[in-house]
Amino acid sequence: MTPPQDWVKNNVDVALNSSRSALAVVARDHHGEVIYVWGKRHQICTPVQAEAEALLWIVHLAIQERWNFIIFEEDAKNCFDAITCSEHIPDWLTSITISNICCLSSCFMSVKFEK
Repeated sequence: MTPPQDWVKNNVDVALNSSRSALAVVARDHHGEVIYVWGKRHQICTPVQAEAEALLWIVHLAIQERWNFIIFEEDAKNCFDAITCSEHIPDWLTSITISNICCLSSCFMSVKFEK
């Protein structure tokens, strides 16, 4: 599904193996057109940590791009639950990253986290 006019939708994904992880983001405009693709290697960590790091990375990228209306989409239920539900407490390994995501999200005029 494409985002509304003036919104940017960011699909986030991670890949893991025994020695490292990789983070990837695809940003689309309201026409569904790809406007950016980013990828980078990351140190080895748990899947939840990698998902949280990927979200934090795209939050930083979206701030750099000066996007105001943002949708973040990821299959990271644990991360999204920690961000959107105050009763869900993330594990200690990801809690700082989740806290940073929440704090930096205030830089946007509007932000949505979709699963």
